[in-house]
Amino acid sequence: MDENNWLNYEGQSTSELIALRESHRKDSLVLAFEQGIQSKADRAGFDALTQAEQTVLVVEAVEREVNNGGYRQLFLNQTHEYVEHFVDALHRIGCPVAARLTQDAINALQLEGPASPQAVSRTIQREDSARDALLNDLDDRYYDEVGDLSEALFAWIQAHAEHITLPGGSRFSLYGKHRVFYARLMEVNEALEASGVLWVRFFLIAVPALCLGIHFRWIESLVGISTDFMRGYGYYLLIFVSAGILLTVILSRKDAGIYGKARPEILELLRNSELTLEGLLADIAEDPNLQEIREMMEEDTELSAQDPDLN
Repeated sequence: MDENNWLNYEGQSTSELIALRESHRKDSLVLAFEQGIQSKADRAGFDALTQAEQTVLVVEAVEREVNNGGYRQLFLNQTHEYVEHFVDALHRIGCPVAARLTQDAINALQLEGPASPQAVSRTIQREDSARDALLNDLDDRYYDEVGDLSEALFAWIQAHAEHITLPGGSRFSLYGKHRVFYARLMEVNEALEASGVLWVRFFLIAVPALCLGIHFRWIESLVGISTDFMRGYGYYLLIFVSAGILLTVILSRKDAGIYGKARPEILELLRNSELTLEGLLADIAEDPNLQEIREMMEEDTELSAQDPDLN
């Protein structure tokens, strides 16, 4: 294997990355797994990952931060959010020395109560020369006794591959291979969601206000027209039902307008990729960031007819 053969992650699946173990550097493969899993975490959250996927992110955080700036950097940066998982993850991949040193580093913080992310963040930002000296000593021991975790982590990934699913999988990996396309779909999806939220909030305020205005005769005193015939729970229910139907129509038209403006660009991006419409919809089917736009595209029966090459 060429020691300079570094892999750049482009949406490869778990099996595809493992298949490169003889031709590429292990640390580049482990980093690729981290990037793929992190993209899932960014979209669905850390808790939505499997334990195996969480383990990769946590061990990589320890490996990267401690080797680059020591335990103080590990606790100071955003990686402190994994503090409750550090020791277990290191034990899980078979690195008891790294686990022990990391536990000693957590103990050096002298936290009051459990080692929560909030407690670690508060404590590490306080000046404490004695604590920093202990952490520096643990850094040196880590460099001498642990060093590189990529080999151990990659071996563990191989053994638990069935529990690790990267965004690409056997699909087309829109996020990994077509970042511009993915970003544009996210923009449209966010516009669709924002439009819906604003109108729902308006109706949640306006409809109850209308019913209260009728009930307490505020509207009658304001416009000078009797609303006594509308005072009753039956009318209030009718107002809510009618408003719900009107809201559905408005949202449908607003969504159609937003999607209609973006549709030509989406078609162009689709033509310029190797994706088929069916493949694209399959790729984003479980992506929580693209559900609104996916539904619009599924309902667009004329989309594929715009270009026979998309079929």
